[in-house]
Amino acid sequence: MEEQSISISKQSGSFVEGDVNINGGDFVARDKVINITNQYNQVSDSLASHVPRKLSEAEAEYFIIDTASLVDYHVTQLEKNLGASLFITPVRIGTTEEIPDGGETRMYQVNQYQININFDKLGIAKGVQVISGLTERAYSLEHWPLVLSKMGIAVTQQPDIVAPAARRWTKYLGYSIAVFADKPAGNIWSVRIYKISNR
Repeated sequence: MEEQSISISKQSGSFVEGDVNINGGDFVARDKVINITNQYNQVSDSLASHVPRKLSEAEAEYFIIDTASLVDYHVTQLEKNLGASLFITPVRIGTTEEIPDGGETRMYQVNQYQININFDKLGIAKGVQVISGLTERAYSLEHWPLVLSKMGIAVTQQPDIVAPAARRWTKYLGYSIAVFADKPAGNIWSVRIYKISNR
C-alpha cells in the first residue's frame, strides 16, 4: 500500500495529502483526511481488540507504530519485534498515571522515531509516547487525525481538551490520548497514549 504524497507549507499553514487541502481550522477538510487515513488503519480496528505483531515493510512506510499491538503485552513479547531498548529508566510510585504503582520506561528507536514505552512492575506495557522524530515532519495540531492514524488509531471524535499547544482525549475506548505541539500554533512534537488505570 503506497502512502499518498504529503506536502506541508508552514508559511500558509496549509496541508496537502493527495487532493485534499487543509487550512488551519478547516474541519471539513480535516474530516476528509480522517476518511483517507482510515484506509491505513486496518492494522488496528480498535484499541479494544489487538494482538502483538510486527508491522510489514509496507505498513512501516506509513505507520510510526501500532499502539494497539503494544499495550497490555509483556516486554519480552514486544522486544521480539522492537529489538532491545536504548535506555531503561525506573519510574517511582505516583509518577505517571498509567503505572501508578511504578515500573519502568524503556526507550526504543523505531525507524526515525524515538519512542518511550511505560511498563508496570510486571513488565506489562501500559503506555507509549513518541518523543523524537515528529517535529521534522512539520505537522500542525490540525493534522492530529493523520498523526494518530500513523499511531494505528482512528479517533473519530473531537478532542475533550483543546489548548494552544495540545489536543487531548481524556477517555477514548479506555485510553488517554494527547497530541502536543512544540509551542502554541507550532508543530506536533509528541503523541502520548496510555491505558487508563482501573485503580
